[in-house]
Amino acid sequence: MSEPEILPNMGRDPGLLEPPSVDHLFPDRDSPRTVMLIIWDSSETSTIAPNDRHWAIAWKVGQSSNGDDVHRLLGVVRERGPDGDLLDHLTNWGPLTRSAASAGCDKNTNTITIGTLSLSERKRLEGVADAEPVLKPNGWWNCQDWVISVLVQSVRRGLFDKESVESEEEMRSFQLFRKNMSELMPNMGRDPRVREPPGVDHIYRDDDSPRSVMLIVWDVGNTSLPANSRHWTITWQVGVASTGDQVHRQLAITRERGPEGLLDHLTNWGPKTHITNMQCESDATFIPIGTLTYAQRLRLEGVAAEEPVLKPNGWWNCQHWVVSVLVKGIRAGVLEKQAVEAVLDQAGWHKPLGI
Repeated sequence: MSEPEILPNMGRDPGLLEPPSVDHLFPDRDSPRTVMLIIWDSSETSTIAPNDRHWAIAWKVGQSSNGDDVHRLLGVVRERGPDGDLLDHLTNWGPLTRSAASAGCDKNTNTITIGTLSLSERKRLEGVADAEPVLKPNGWWNCQDWVISVLVQSVRRGLFDKESVESEEEMRSFQLFRKNMSELMPNMGRDPRVREPPGVDHIYRDDDSPRSVMLIVWDVGNTSLPANSRHWTITWQVGVASTGDQVHRQLAITRERGPEGLLDHLTNWGPKTHITNMQCESDATFIPIGTLTYAQRLRLEGVAAEEPVLKPNGWWNCQHWVVSVLVKGIRAGVLEKQAVEAVLDQAGWHKPLGI
């Protein structure tokens, strides 16, 4: 992995106005306060993968006239540029004081107590966060890495106990937040006893031309199978086999067989090219998502290749994985949000995307 590059001026785009803060109305008083980690989109039914959920450090400083909690917030955010489009990087505006509603932490969030700090300790924590840089987009760094770095530095400065904030490596694997997040399968769920499925991408190459990317919903003819249990795949056709069967590039996770039978988890083998049997196609629904260029398809493949697999937890399945890939495709500017929402609605997914 190459050395990460730091954004100038904390990622503060000169064309943007700093978000409003109400610290002049709700000053942080000289009394001990509970400092928390806030995790957005943390419900069990969230479509956002655990490592993509927004994090911020916060403590309550008051309550507005309409009853909303007011928090002092330390975090990095993704802003919109003057044209209304999301910027491709995060921004550190420094500590801000905002109501829970304006900060979006009044619903669908979870909080974890980190510790109780005095005013002077909170000021030192603010200083750490204010100086914490923002990295240029690199495919892996996000707000969680920023928060982790702030917390680790705070431990080194004696602001938090090591027992409350564990090492950066442990936090990356969500050991500190185990009760709030589903655990990830190591190595994308690739069991060392299972051979990687063969692909035919060496025979049927994806060329530099626009292609229609689709969502495949399998087993639509099986009326006894609930809609939320049907297998989903993101795909596009790259050729036709000598048998007349279509050849597709596929982004999906699968349940493999081990030496003792079906494994209890799913596996992400990365993008694969397979011949799709016509008989299988008759029991599937193909829903167009959009037409992508070759470069856009490669970006979508990159998203899918890095999308983790969760350990069995009773609710997460291939549909959550596909939705997370599609959401990231929207954020990457590869897919249109309105088109994805229409596709998911047709497929029977009616939960909000959270973006």
